[in-house]
Amino acid sequence: MAIRIITDSTSDIPKALEPELGIEILPLTLHFGETEYRDGVDIGAAEFYRRLREAKALPTTSQVTVAAFEDAFRRAKEAGDEVLCATISPSFSGTYQSACIARESVGPEGITVIDSGSASAGIAALVYLMARLRDEGRTAAEIAAVAEEKKKDVILLVALEELRYLVMGGRLAASSAFAGKVLGIKPIVSVDNGALGVVHKARGNANAQKYLAQRVQEEADLDLGLWIIHSDAPEEAQSLMTMVKKPLQRFKPIVQELGVVIGTHAGPGAVGAVYFRKS
Repeated sequence: MAIRIITDSTSDIPKALEPELGIEILPLTLHFGETEYRDGVDIGAAEFYRRLREAKALPTTSQVTVAAFEDAFRRAKEAGDEVLCATISPSFSGTYQSACIARESVGPEGITVIDSGSASAGIAALVYLMARLRDEGRTAAEIAAVAEEKKKDVILLVALEELRYLVMGGRLAASSAFAGKVLGIKPIVSVDNGALGVVHKARGNANAQKYLAQRVQEEADLDLGLWIIHSDAPEEAQSLMTMVKKPLQRFKPIVQELGVVIGTHAGPGAVGAVYFRKS
């Protein structure tokens, strides 16, 4: 009996890494006007951000369907596998609920659904940890218990390039965005246990990256990994990596691009970090 790890495309794990990690990624659906795309399948990051820059209204996303989860769960059961499924926080999508409904429909035995409490690389961090524990020979029950405990320590921090995408999405007043632009303020947003909030306001890119690097150096359990994330901003990601690696040269961060869910609201030009807090 094998352990099959399933996640959704909001984890932003590249589809090409599915075989290497031994996981399955189920895509959300992106709607640009009347056109639908499967996240990570029909549209890549470069095309998504090109269209986002030109958009007069934000695209929307649809959760992974119950039917898609049912199909994945049934295939696993027919192969005699146990399932560990980690999804985006229900604060941001109904995908977790879809997975729970599918679990009951297929039969809950041998299927565990985990609310990651995060998004993007915050989910990826948990998936990487689960895959590592599986490869070490831990049981599904043991892995699920560790995941439920460690997900509380996952921190996602993103410094935004501009605020207009939060305004377009109705998450911020236009007056606040205007003031931020005039003053050169870079808000730093955190996702922590499903809660989204502004944790710091930096003056300019250099100070924003300095804040992120300091948080990583002070808080991150590097034995569990570090993810540098960005939205169509590879140079900013490289700059942050250099700042972080100077005093911490014994590890190699994973660079991961923000996908359509967080990327829609963060907008292009964002950069951040994901890590596990030290216990």
